[in-house]
Amino acid sequence: MTLIKQKQVDGLVTDLDAKVDVGGDTMTGDLILNADPTVALGASTKQYVDNKVASSVEYQGGYNASTNTPDLDTSPSGVTTGDMYTVTVAGTFFTQDLEVGDVLISEQDNPTVLADWTVVNKDLDASSIKISYESNADTNAYPDADVTKMGFISVTQAVDLDTMESNIATNNAKVSNVSTALSAGTVTATTYGITSDGGADDIVLPEATTTVAGLLGADKWDEIVANTAKTSNATHTGDVTGDTALTLESVAITGQTVATAVGADYMLISDTGSAGVLKKALVSDVLGGSVSIIEEDDACPVTALNTNFNITLGTAPTGGIAGVVSVAINGVSVSAGELISITTTTMVLNVPYAVDASDTVTTRYF
Repeated sequence: MTLIKQKQVDGLVTDLDAKVDVGGDTMTGDLILNADPTVALGASTKQYVDNKVASSVEYQGGYNASTNTPDLDTSPSGVTTGDMYTVTVAGTFFTQDLEVGDVLISEQDNPTVLADWTVVNKDLDASSIKISYESNADTNAYPDADVTKMGFISVTQAVDLDTMESNIATNNAKVSNVSTALSAGTVTATTYGITSDGGADDIVLPEATTTVAGLLGADKWDEIVANTAKTSNATHTGDVTGDTALTLESVAITGQTVATAVGADYMLISDTGSAGVLKKALVSDVLGGSVSIIEEDDACPVTALNTNFNITLGTAPTGGIAGVVSVAINGVSVSAGELISITTTTMVLNVPYAVDASDTVTTRYF
């Protein structure tokens, strides 16, 4: 048998006393584990617990996004990783709009930009998700307006949209114009309908107005036939007067500018051989080819008004008054009634206006 010395027994007792009792014991020093726990009932290291605590969410209270209370966007803010706030007043957080009920969770200590936070939107219903998704430029969503447009497209086979767009742009495979027989449609007193198939009018031509061209209505046609609302004959004034039969004023000729007539000039005559119709005649035919017109100017010898006064001519006119072509005072023609008489070289005048020695009488005669 092997004998154990008392000293060995004492040392063994001492060593056993230094071990942890499996039934429970109190440690007087640090217990070092070789790694973080991997099983449900495994012992946890301080390192493992610290990491878990650092990554946990800790609710800090409400956040007023309108006034930034508490101050969450000024560094250092004292915010630590996992701090969580609930929005109590709507407003803007950095560049993002927040509503009441949204949640903010810090992703790092002393966050300085929006990306350092996780924003949980409370309105995660179907409508809000749809709006957010369609308004995001990074998505390929069709908004409702595009979906409506797509509803008008109906195809029975695969379609190359690029080819379709090109064909539409160049009008490839177009149908040539088809001849269509047109016929009268609905015709009224003011409109005329045209139809291409004998049914409803394809186009209606309207009646013309004072500003827009169109058809001549039946009522206007009747007015033309009846000459309704015709404009009365205009009344002429001046050298020719009247509104039906026209009359040549007596001063139409005598009131004209005096000119020296030569044989090649024309003058108006009343042709008794043609019922007194006015015609033109050569002066040379009336006076004779060898006759010449004398024109002379004489000063009024006296002052007169509605009183006979005499003008002495240089030569006696042929045939007396019949030999006088014209008489004018200061260029104003003297009428036949104002030429009283001619005896040899003495011409008697009587005009309804005052004349004196400063006035000039121009006489043309032969």
